[in-house]
Amino acid sequence: MGICKIVNENYPEQRDIHNLCQYILDSEKTRYGLVGGYGLNIFNEKAIIDSFLVIQKFYLKESGRRIHHFILAFNPQECMQMSLEDIYQICQYVSEYYIRQGFQVFYGVHDEGFTKGQIHVHFGVNTVNFKDGRKLENSDNESAYFMRYLRDNTTLSWRRYFGNKEF
Repeated sequence: MGICKIVNENYPEQRDIHNLCQYILDSEKTRYGLVGGYGLNIFNEKAIIDSFLVIQKFYLKESGRRIHHFILAFNPQECMQMSLEDIYQICQYVSEYYIRQGFQVFYGVHDEGFTKGQIHVHFGVNTVNFKDGRKLENSDNESAYFMRYLRDNTTLSWRRYFGNKEF
């Protein structure tokens, strides 16, 4: 069973985008180089940050939550049966979910414990839609819809957490 944990942080400052981007793409944590995303240059940290900021500035949405952060974690037994390609496919499905709606997204697979079945993926999503400027909803309905999408597009069952609270 996989776990989807929505990080309950506001991330209201530009430096929050920078700090989270640095953490998600940290080469010490992404040793196999599994990073990706859509709607931005994922191989350049500064370009990711700048692309988020350009969209937010263009639509005058430079306050409130500026980046959505969530984590997908895999239980050790399932993880040991998964290949890096399987994990990559799940990351691609998740990224496609957001880019189809008009939200830039990037991820980093933190694989420092891969041989022990300890692996998780951090996602960062721009909260401002590049098509129309609307903000990403962080509602129960949106979260439930996302969880259905995960279940429909992966072979795993999932549990959902908001902060430390299970839904």
